[in-house]
Amino acid sequence: MPATGKTLTYQTFVSSFNRDKISRFYFIYGTEEYLKRKAYNMIVNEVIPEEQRDFDLVIFYGDECSIIDVLDAVSTRPFLADEKVVILRKFDSLKTDNQQKIIDFLTQNEIFSIVILIADSFDNRLKIAKQINQLGPVINCRSPYRAEDMLPWLNGEIFAHNKTIDRDAALLFVNRVEMDYMTAASELEKLLLFCINTKRITVSDVQISTGYSKTFSIFDLLNAVGERDIRQTFIIVENLMDNKEAAVFIIAMLLRFFVQLWRINALKAKKISDEEIIAKHLADIYTSYRRNHLQYAKRYPLNLIPTIFSILLEADTELKSMNLEEALLVERLLFRIFALR
Repeated sequence: MPATGKTLTYQTFVSSFNRDKISRFYFIYGTEEYLKRKAYNMIVNEVIPEEQRDFDLVIFYGDECSIIDVLDAVSTRPFLADEKVVILRKFDSLKTDNQQKIIDFLTQNEIFSIVILIADSFDNRLKIAKQINQLGPVINCRSPYRAEDMLPWLNGEIFAHNKTIDRDAALLFVNRVEMDYMTAASELEKLLLFCINTKRITVSDVQISTGYSKTFSIFDLLNAVGERDIRQTFIIVENLMDNKEAAVFIIAMLLRFFVQLWRINALKAKKISDEEIIAKHLADIYTSYRRNHLQYAKRYPLNLIPTIFSILLEADTELKSMNLEEALLVERLLFRIFALR
């Protein structure tokens, strides 16, 4: 495992974890509480037998602990186990000077424990960050940006349970559960129980086990349309309509989405670079999704956009003037958009 100087994703940490080279220090941060807990439990499970954890596993919380107690625990030897683990959760809730005291102590003194600091955030620009990076591995447990980001975690968990999962089944699973590892883990537990007597997990298994547990958002729909993922688009549309999303809102958001793609394609037609488009012209698109929109724009070139605008206008008019079922109207307009080439 890399010792210092590089931030690891959770999945990289798991795949590179070397049981023979446990670091004396780990810094684990991010918004995903489930992944943070999995990361530090992997370390604890490796070095302290369960029956000895009452003596040699010490957990502090930054919003309620004494710095003196933390430093005392760090500097004392294990009682029964070969190793002692000191975990300080909510490190970022400590005052800045107390954070610095702990890092300075760890940097300047011999440490008799494995120290794990856990925080929600980590700013690499700060002076203290350089010291933390030099002490040992920094592990980023971030939330997934899209459903597919959860595939490495899912495949790892399936493998750990001595099972396999078909690729289509894995894709269906991550697209049906919430983009939250804690919720996904709960759904996976149900799936594993359902498949307790089989080694291979299929699409049918996922369909029966998960049902339609995910509540999709309008942004999930826009991303599916942008990817031209017909199957996923209609799963999301059905889900949105079942959850009483208004067709007029869906049409309005689709119009806004295609205006954004039209603008991107118009700028590219003027030979403006992707980097300049991202930096100067996409202020109304959340930063993390701007590159995605550049890819979506390639799938809907300029010559298609006027026809798409016409389809959306016609659907809006029909919605307001005719007694049509809203779900049918939305599905029909999307079929017409997908049919364009």
